[in-house]
Amino acid sequence: MHTIESAILSTLLYFDIFDYPLSRDQLYFYLMYVKPERFEFERVLDELLADGKICATAGWHHLPGHEALIHKRQEGENHARRLWSMAYEAAGRMRHLPFVRGIYLSGDLSKGVAGHDSDIDFFIITARRRVWICKLFLAIFRRIGRNNPDKLLCFNYLLSESHLDLEERNLFTAAEVIGLAPLYGLRVFRRFLRHNEWVAGYFPRYRRAPKEEYCIYHGHSRRQKWAEFFFRNPLADALEFLLPRIWRLAWGWKYRRQPQTRSALLKGIHHSYSKAHGYPTDREVLQEYSRRLEEAS
Repeated sequence: MHTIESAILSTLLYFDIFDYPLSRDQLYFYLMYVKPERFEFERVLDELLADGKICATAGWHHLPGHEALIHKRQEGENHARRLWSMAYEAAGRMRHLPFVRGIYLSGDLSKGVAGHDSDIDFFIITARRRVWICKLFLAIFRRIGRNNPDKLLCFNYLLSESHLDLEERNLFTAAEVIGLAPLYGLRVFRRFLRHNEWVAGYFPRYRRAPKEEYCIYHGHSRRQKWAEFFFRNPLADALEFLLPRIWRLAWGWKYRRQPQTRSALLKGIHHSYSKAHGYPTDREVLQEYSRRLEEAS
């Protein structure tokens, strides 16, 4: 049974893995397991601060002894502003690619921070039965210099609009889902959220998760419709069938000397999705979280 106090501590512990202190509003929004009224949350939070169980520095809440994270967070916000403008520019071009139905920022950047080695991570929803043709176009798009001048674009997860239920149902995946920032494709994004109501078991404020104010692109372009016209035939169906097998061979060879990365990537090849998270995986993050919980108890 989770109390408000244990939920606050658990939430700060989880985000501390990513060196991510939270503002008061963020802590209330991301609060895990329980859904108290705001006044109850404020009361318990103030008690924890008074008892020294947690700390607040410059408006950011964190675990005791982790004050150094504040400077890192402020630097991360400054760097994120530049990457956000690059993400919007890239999304404006990507939405014209065949079979792209939704473009969403994920990872650190979707939460408003970015390290100096951070990429621009995208979660993409594709048209049904066209995940791998879409991935092919995205791979070509990323290799064109003006689309990706700093080599920062990453398409870590592609998901078919006919397969919106996520198979990995754990805290790591739930945190990634609730943090997604939609840039294009609000209608399919709302469907995606409805298909993954299980996230509310980890983050009860999940139903308020969509950051719809970030979405500035809407509707299918004429260019996209014309391009898709040439890929609606049996030859395109055959290509969609072959591409994941080609990718499996390519990744298997490329990462043959990195067995953990190779295994993680090959598990992410499916006719309805493509995951390219590599290593470490969600399992390693959750193990670290469990270890920190044990140390704190």
